Amino acid sequence: MDNSIFLKGKNKGINKELRGNVAFCYILVDEQAGRWSAADENAVVNTIRQTSSWLMQEVGKKNVTLNIRNFVFRSKSDVHVDLGMSNAWVKQVMQNTKYASITELRNHFKNEKRFDDVAVIFLFRYEERSFASRQVALGEGEEYATVFYGEKCNTFIHEICHLYGACDLYYTDFVKEKVRRYLGGSIMCSNVLYVDDVTAYVIGWQKELTDMAKAFLQETMHITEAEWYAALVCYSMLPVINIRENFGMASRKVRVC
Repeated sequence: MDNSIFLKGKNKGINKELRGNVAFCYILVDEQAGRWSAADENAVVNTIRQTSSWLMQEVGKKNVTLNIRNFVFRSKSDVHVDLGMSNAWVKQVMQNTKYASITELRNHFKNEKRFDDVAVIFLFRYEERSFASRQVALGEGEEYATVFYGEKCNTFIHEICHLYGACDLYYTDFVKEKVRRYLGGSIMCSNVLYVDDVTAYVIGWQKELTDMAKAFLQETMHITEAEWYAALVCYSMLPVINIRENFGMASRKVRVC
């Protein structure tokens, strides 16, 4: 069961468990394709607060400690930030903040402000498909979520869960049917505000898998990594960077929606 595609992200990468004292660092990217007005900023800050409040409320039901503090930074550019599959844009955006890189920001918040973990979320002022980029093998490199204008807290939570290893549960009708049958829905399957038992286990909210989570994993055990990523690409039409045949390879980097 540990070989399930839906458990592969557990304790991998930079962001391992969504618990303890965590800083959510949001970076409002003000660039040629979308400028943030004062009203826009007020609206997105309200969504940010809703996101952290809901997460802390939900994890509290499981008797897990999670204290989130939100920080908002601004990055202004006179040119368009091209979100190609290269990570060059991340460096471009970060250099217009007080930090040269995500790593520098994370180190500052962990070493000087004493946070247990730091999640970085870029916010753009135009509409596009939100995604998360994770380094899933050795915990090297930079990880971040990217959320676009107009999204509600559901999408913020979905992408943040990706940072902590959660897997999409909406690829293939077979998987979605098993989610409904065994998990009762999921933030990783639809817009429902509910963290299912598999996702809760992966992101560190539960120490053990529940019986229903085990039943879901057993029913979906036959799905291979190659099949799942083929479904991802077909569904989202987004390429996947450096796909290798297993999660154990250090260079494997994934862009998920």
